[in-house]
Amino acid sequence: MKSIRLGKGTRDDIVYGVMLDTPSPKFREQAEKALRKYLHSLLPTFVQTMIDSKEMNQFLVHGSIYWNFPLGTTGKTSTISMSVLGLPNNYGVTVSSLPPALVTEIVDLLKRQIEAEIQRDKLRMQVKGIVSKYSTSAKLLADYPDFEKYLPIPPEPAMPIAIATDTLKELELLGWNPNKRGNTSNQ
Repeated sequence: MKSIRLGKGTRDDIVYGVMLDTPSPKFREQAEKALRKYLHSLLPTFVQTMIDSKEMNQFLVHGSIYWNFPLGTTGKTSTISMSVLGLPNNYGVTVSSLPPALVTEIVDLLKRQIEAEIQRDKLRMQVKGIVSKYSTSAKLLADYPDFEKYLPIPPEPAMPIAIATDTLKELELLGWNPNKRGNTSNQ
């Protein structure tokens, strides 16, 4: 591979590509799934039946779970609501009314999410530090060959133009006449 100069934009693109290939933590999604399961159990039976029915579920637009779940506080004033669009009511609970085991599970998952995001940010900064030490792709690849797939493909060189050709003679062989101007086919 031809060596290319690594500017700031190229370096940022390399870091971005590496981080895209690094799996993101999914602990918040797990916490939301546990909470959604609990809130589902609070819904009226006919709503649960509609949500659980594959035939009916395709016609429902599920709302998001809105929550403000502060870590390190009692959360007694925080409410969590779940809505299914097209149905008349939002079903909500206060955090203090959640089962203690569910609160513990959610808080644990959210703490793990925060820790994983902090670790991911540290790794991103380490990759950025590595890439920023190199000014060319050849030097980077010499030390970190796994980063090759994140480097931009250098542009192909343009078609070389022969300098030593006698272009005018070749044009005359094809019928070009330097003494005539304009389109001769109309004459």
